[in-house]
Amino acid sequence: MSNRRRFILGTLATSGALVLGWTALPPRQRQQTASPLPVEAGEHAFSGWVRVGEDDRVTVTLARSEMARA
Repeated sequence: MSNRRRFILGTLATSGALVLGWTALPPRQRQQTASPLPVEAGEHAFSGWVRVGEDDRVTVTLARSEMARA
């Protein structure tokens, strides 16, 4: 088998595996964490990480914080 054919088949197989893996998870698990943000009255949660309140206050929850070394 030529290198070109092997590359094309490998790319197609990898792409197919990624598409299959992405569609296997329900959409709610792709967008929310294990414990979603609690929503109070007047607040809207766009995903498991972003929430907007009535006073236009935006809350973003991150799994890990980024801290630079001094």
